[in-house]
Amino acid sequence: MTKKTVFLKVLATMVCIGLLVSVAAFAGLPQAEATIGNTFTASVQSVQDGDTIHLQQPILGTTEVRLVGIDAPETFTVENHAPGNQVVPHGNASRDFLRSLLPHGTEITVVTDKVQTDGFGRVLAYVHRGTLDVNRELLRQGNAVTHVIWPNTYSRFSEFRSALLEARTAGRGMWNPANPIQELPFEYRLRVFNRQFERFVGDFLTKTYVSPADYRIVLVENRVQFATEQEAVNAGYARSVSTGPQVLFINELLPNASREWIEIFNSSISDINIGGYIIDDLRPGGSAPFTIPAGTIIRARGFFVWETSAYFNNTGDDANLIAPNGTVIDRFSFTSTSLNRSFVRLPDGGPWSSQMDATPTRGASNN
Repeated sequence: MTKKTVFLKVLATMVCIGLLVSVAAFAGLPQAEATIGNTFTASVQSVQDGDTIHLQQPILGTTEVRLVGIDAPETFTVENHAPGNQVVPHGNASRDFLRSLLPHGTEITVVTDKVQTDGFGRVLAYVHRGTLDVNRELLRQGNAVTHVIWPNTYSRFSEFRSALLEARTAGRGMWNPANPIQELPFEYRLRVFNRQFERFVGDFLTKTYVSPADYRIVLVENRVQFATEQEAVNAGYARSVSTGPQVLFINELLPNASREWIEIFNSSISDINIGGYIIDDLRPGGSAPFTIPAGTIIRARGFFVWETSAYFNNTGDDANLIAPNGTVIDRFSFTSTSLNRSFVRLPDGGPWSSQMDATPTRGASNN
């Protein structure tokens, strides 16, 4: 074989490879996915809930597909466990929205990631209807929340995060301010099945992680879940050092008025997710605790106000801010009140003033 013949064969091989890459580039799907998992075409048999579908043809040995990187409100209930607003309206709305996108017989493209199946044998995948990224659209319309479990979805993290933030800013679906979801779907599952959260949680932006008990410190849209601490370290994350000093304070309290309220102050320079935190009065006993809705954010140096009526006793009571794990973050006790006057910290997050304030500053600085 001459050198010229060898050269021509090598050149022909390179041309073929180039053509294959070009075909992948024009297939309508991100090129990176071709090297992550597998791509399949299939037809939809049915939609089970807001993040699970069934196919007419099996792939990887099953017809059940769990949309990866997202978590939709649940549609099931468990006896002796109140569902709150998980199922009605949010779970049903999410399921119905997905059914509108993927009616029976819809032709779809199913793209897997690094981990292709879960512990239930379901295929973990991104679903495309033509050029529509169905996983992302559920996030964008407020019918799901990001749920990133390493190593899947990492290449799509920023895209999915932006979709969630768009929905929350617009107040769509589960972020509707008139009836926001009370528990994130995975929190609902933990509660009704009496389980504890066991994953380490990283912050995609800061590349730090916290222990399972502290997962709420990380904003919902920034969370990356790791099976073990070593897995987080191997992924390039460092343990967070911001879990020590107190940063959330009961900052002002108006207990004797037609509309009572309590104000929480975030003294840190970062936004904090306080979804799942609890406001309570006398412990034990007293009025029913109030659980702050999932996804509630206090901006850096900002305030959260819960308004109520006839909650605190005018002749003396407690006000408690309690973390989801039961830790009392802050507490204020009083033995008497004055009509339409508030107890205040001066400055914000500082010591309690010895004098009640005749001009309460609801949701604003006391300084």
